[in-house]
Amino acid sequence: MLNHIALEVSKKRQAEVFYSSILGLRKEREFVVSREIGERVFGIADDVPVIVFSGGGVTFEIFVTGRRKIVPYSHVCLNVTNRAELIKTCEASGISLTRLPKEGKELIFIRDFSGNLFEVKE
Repeated sequence: MLNHIALEVSKKRQAEVFYSSILGLRKEREFVVSREIGERVFGIADDVPVIVFSGGGVTFEIFVTGRRKIVPYSHVCLNVTNRAELIKTCEASGISLTRLPKEGKELIFIRDFSGNLFEVKE
């Protein structure tokens, strides 16, 4: 059973805009992954701030690292109740959309401000 999804972003404020304002998730808490834990678990000896957002049965742990390496096929697929409204919010916030026709339907992908890829389904 899934507990949470962890993603890396470069800027805290952009993460707050994307995950709260655009996706509508609640900011639950913030904490810091210590340098010791970071080195032992992730192989990176840094203290890293983490913001936890949740809603709709999903929780994201967002690691604010100041950097971001895009992994080409990695993405999160979201089910939303009103895809048209999310698209409108994304466009108003400067989030670019990729729209692709597929078998009479339209695939929609968005990226957060750090490049994390999301597929959007309704």
